Amino acid sequence: MSLATHSRLPYPPGLSCILVVSAMLGTLRIPVSPFQGSSPAAPAAGDSTASVAAQTDTSSRIAALDGLRGVLAMIVVVAHYFGEVPHGFAAVTFAWVAVRIFFVLSGFLMARIILENLANPGFFKTFYIRRACRTLPVYLVLLAIVFGAAHLLHDAPWMRTDRILPLWSFLTFTQGFAMVAAGHYGTDWLTPSWTLTVEEQFYIIAPLICLATPRRYLLAVLAGFVALSIGFRVFAFEAGVIPPMAGMVLLPGAMHAMFLGMIGALLLEKKSIDWPRHEVWLRVAPIACLSVVLALKMFDAKGGRLFEQIGVPLVSVAGMLYLMAIVRDVPEAQRLRAKGLRVLGRLSYSIYLLHMPVLGLMHGLILGARPDIGTFDQIAVTIAAVPVALALAWIVNRFVEEPMIAYGHSWKFGKVQS
Repeated sequence: MSLATHSRLPYPPGLSCILVVSAMLGTLRIPVSPFQGSSPAAPAAGDSTASVAAQTDTSSRIAALDGLRGVLAMIVVVAHYFGEVPHGFAAVTFAWVAVRIFFVLSGFLMARIILENLANPGFFKTFYIRRACRTLPVYLVLLAIVFGAAHLLHDAPWMRTDRILPLWSFLTFTQGFAMVAAGHYGTDWLTPSWTLTVEEQFYIIAPLICLATPRRYLLAVLAGFVALSIGFRVFAFEAGVIPPMAGMVLLPGAMHAMFLGMIGALLLEKKSIDWPRHEVWLRVAPIACLSVVLALKMFDAKGGRLFEQIGVPLVSVAGMLYLMAIVRDVPEAQRLRAKGLRVLGRLSYSIYLLHMPVLGLMHGLILGARPDIGTFDQIAVTIAAVPVALALAWIVNRFVEEPMIAYGHSWKFGKVQS
């Protein structure tokens, strides 16, 4: 995840999906009667993580979503540190699943913010100032670290400066296009940033879609965008006109997850749906979806193409249903309220963006090589990188993120005059 992303290694074997199911849902405790649902949680409002970890934009927040961000961020760290390295364990290379759920969470939270405030005066100005204050400061810290290190250590072979894409592509949020043109993801230190690019582009189109679409047609329009996104993925992998990578890292191929999150938010608002009656299915359906994904991974005879076209979007569907269950305050949500997970959730955006440079610099400066876990020394450095990454995330969160988020929140959405 990116990469919590599709990184340089192929997708994980089927076991990884099983592990993610366990991490997501834990042990299901189904009520004796499927009609004994939990009471709805307070409306979610907030922001996403770029994929990726978000802070709330209103006073109402769901603690379990903070915990979920923490879980997803650590899934990414484990996958990149112990899976997506030459001697890594394939069973933990499922950061891409966490990224999909981050995308769904982003869409879910953005739907709440947009639909609650779109009619208010000055919405767009306030919305984009808040987005900028939330996403840009840590991102600029990331670019300063990576390009600063590349300048100071350009002679070190482990830096692989030849793999660093142009700075202008990151400053303009077009690195996804640069990746497609180059045919690779660039340096591992910056690979997760493609998800932020997709998020920033999504922030542009999502409010415009909501503005242009009457509320009664919005679900259908969002479903149409989901279909368009999946169609673009199929086109990228089957037509031979554009590189398959375009279907993975560009907005048209990734936006289905975020629009599914928006759909989930809209569905939970529907008073005509008896959610307590259907709550048990919300909890079981993600497992069913991921079971199908597992089967696709195991039996895909097309070398992953069918998995990319159907399996990856189905993971997003599972994420949407799981998120809806969490907001409904099912037992799994109660576990996610643990204080430690919520702290990680608060740091998750910084963790997500900064953990790869920490790993790369520590291996390079201490061992003079790129990250791996093939020897005792490499394992020791990798393990040591985990608390260092968390400490750096705390520092950046404390002195960069929080002040800028506070400033962003000083910009209030206006109220419609009666």
